[in-house]
Amino acid sequence: MTKDEAKTQLSRMVSATVEPLLDNDELAQLLDTNLTFDSYGRGTGDGGYIATWNLNNAAADGWAMKAGKASAKNQVISDGRGQASAYLYLNCVRLEKLYRDKSKQGITTLRLRSCWF
Repeated sequence: MTKDEAKTQLSRMVSATVEPLLDNDELAQLLDTNLTFDSYGRGTGDGGYIATWNLNNAAADGWAMKAGKASAKNQVISDGRGQASAYLYLNCVRLEKLYRDKSKQGITTLRLRSCWF
């Protein structure tokens, strides 16, 4: 799987196109900070490393980012409109926990295909 394919998968996992939004730079940052050992046990600094991501942990980090964005909007307004933003924040936190728990159970990884010319 290519990095672009991993970014597309992560985008779906975090509902990046739904408010609060996550842009392409934020998705790329999430992938870059969630590189993990490849299936041969090699790390990012090892020769022959095949890019591999912990997508569940990246999704948890993404939902945490979205929760942070939602909390900035979490203001109580006298006519009650602030209630919806509180639910948005709580939903983001709930999904962050769901993916964080998944990342602890086992690592879901995607491997970058090697290209031989």
